[in-house]
Amino acid sequence: MAPRDAGWPSRLGNGTGESIVRIAVDPLTGHLAARQDTMVTGLFTGFSITDDGASMVMDEGTYDFNVWNVDWPDVLKGHYTDERRIAHASSPVSASISPDGARLVVRRNVPTGGGHAEVRYSLMPFGGGMENPVNSGGRPFFVDWADSVTLAIGRQTPSGLHLAELDVRMGSQRNALDLPDSVVNYATALSDGWAWIPSSGDKIIVKRAGKTREYPKPQENSFLYEVQADASRNRLFYTGPDAATGGDSLTFGVLSLDNGAFSRWGALTAEFGHITPLSDGSVFIAASQSQGALSFFKSTGPVQLQSLGVSPRPLRGVTVSRDMKRAAPFERDYRADAWMSKVVTH
Repeated sequence: MAPRDAGWPSRLGNGTGESIVRIAVDPLTGHLAARQDTMVTGLFTGFSITDDGASMVMDEGTYDFNVWNVDWPDVLKGHYTDERRIAHASSPVSASISPDGARLVVRRNVPTGGGHAEVRYSLMPFGGGMENPVNSGGRPFFVDWADSVTLAIGRQTPSGLHLAELDVRMGSQRNALDLPDSVVNYATALSDGWAWIPSSGDKIIVKRAGKTREYPKPQENSFLYEVQADASRNRLFYTGPDAATGGDSLTFGVLSLDNGAFSRWGALTAEFGHITPLSDGSVFIAASQSQGALSFFKSTGPVQLQSLGVSPRPLRGVTVSRDMKRAAPFERDYRADAWMSKVVTH
């Protein structure tokens, strides 16, 4: 329970961890003060304040991140050898596999000093080897695969968000688009444009061949999380929580770009999930249905959901090639102690 004289929210910091801040409450008006005092910054999963605001208890520990390049059956077996580990760090690192399974784009949070960090992206062969930085002409906001040799990149600009596709072989860019919004929920590249979910999450916007069209979200979804292009079939896969059951649900389906119709394929009980269109027209789903594990599914159409199994290791995520022969799982291990601290205010 928080004391009545202040609010104690946690927020993302500029580095690897988070910050706990104290915002005083005016006892006469009940309004929050304009100033916030940072009480502590570190790696923690939760904290609590005594009723009198004099003491705080929190956990504090260290993270261990690992990324592997494995065959898909090994994900289900939990068989990850040191020889297949491509990254190991105390700060966040993950990887996304190209559709053909030949390359990985690696995402790292790199400490820059003073408790700060910045995100950097690099490329490497699936089998491991030298990493080469992704040169996009600026600091990327997100990087994802558009096809097996092309990255979809978004970077923030003073006027909004710049989207473009980068050929990883030649270093050339194409399909550029500038948006006035500096933040979107998700964006995916099309052969002749882009599709994205704005920060409101209430629609999918498609701009292709110079024309823009908006598709309001299905009524059964409270908002939309993710959109992924299935270019060969002129459609988009989407995810979002069910409006009736709330944030602990994950629904997924298809938006046809031929007729603008949404088709819901299925729903899962899950905190979050990620989808990958597969080469055979089906979709792969990795969903968080329990603490520290991922559940895997494959869907070939409406109400056609096949369970593939559950990860025996505490994975944070996994990406797969479009033929589901190769995978890049990444894991986060957290170890901590609990501490009681005295709160001193001035």
